[in-house]
Amino acid sequence: RIKTHFSQESQASRTQYAVKDYMVHRGFHETLHYSFYEPAYLNKVLQKENPQEWITLKNALSEDLAVMRPSLLPHLIKAYQKNHLLSQKGLRFFELRNVYHYEEKKQIKETLTLSFLYAGNPYGRNRFDLEREADFFYGRGLLEGLFQRAGIKCDIKRHKEWPYHPGQSIVFSHNEVTLATVGALHPQLLSELKIREQVYYGELNYDLYSDLSQSDPVRYQPISVLPSVYRDLSLVVSKDLNYEAILDVIEEEKPDNLGAYNLFALYTGENLGEDKKSLTFSMIYQPKEKSLTDEEVNAVHFALVEKLQKRLGVSLR
Repeated sequence: RIKTHFSQESQASRTQYAVKDYMVHRGFHETLHYSFYEPAYLNKVLQKENPQEWITLKNALSEDLAVMRPSLLPHLIKAYQKNHLLSQKGLRFFELRNVYHYEEKKQIKETLTLSFLYAGNPYGRNRFDLEREADFFYGRGLLEGLFQRAGIKCDIKRHKEWPYHPGQSIVFSHNEVTLATVGALHPQLLSELKIREQVYYGELNYDLYSDLSQSDPVRYQPISVLPSVYRDLSLVVSKDLNYEAILDVIEEEKPDNLGAYNLFALYTGENLGEDKKSLTFSMIYQPKEKSLTDEEVNAVHFALVEKLQKRLGVSLR
């Protein structure tokens, strides 16, 4: 009689599998690369002339394998360069591996990181012939989907550090600690690498993500069977006012019955003035115990408008 033993899968491995499954179902291909890099190529991509935190091997097998990877971006770019000529509808790659660098007192720090890169049509080849150019919002939505699944709330700010485009990248933070970044790669980097189309890149500190997702699980609530009430909110704001600033105020002042809100129109024109823009949101008010009347919805809707006017100086269009 033979006894068979099965190893139990850990919670950590189940969480990693769920994240990989999430990426694969969105059309990304997983890549696996060596843990070492060529120093010259690292300098070219990451733009660090004197990278003191990089871990250099004393007895490297070759010059191409002399530095332990401080980032997954260089290999993902090489994967793109090797495959983009074979693709007619865009490329999407991701990798979930450790990156390495020195901390204080030359202590080696390993950080499990999820990195992804995409370009071209994010739908790929599909039976519906859907066409769309890759953009920054696709990567942002990808990360926000992961945060929503884990029940993690993040602050969002503009990100201007290399290798990102200073006007098309953001950083997600939790309690002022960087959790993820995403955006278009810097035009200078793409030019140096002779890449002609816009390429986008995202990076998630998976160790921190895993810790937060375990300590702050998703909480579900029943969907109301009562009819929702819709209102459009068109605001005239300064061109310098960030979209995230409006979202922050709405979230802070959010009425109990406000279920979802989404930006669906951006307008600029001579009738608004050169320094103004118009943002239109779809506001969905969801009753909880009884149907909402127009008077009840109008009361909370315009109370929110008044708070936006006082805090941000916006006006109704």
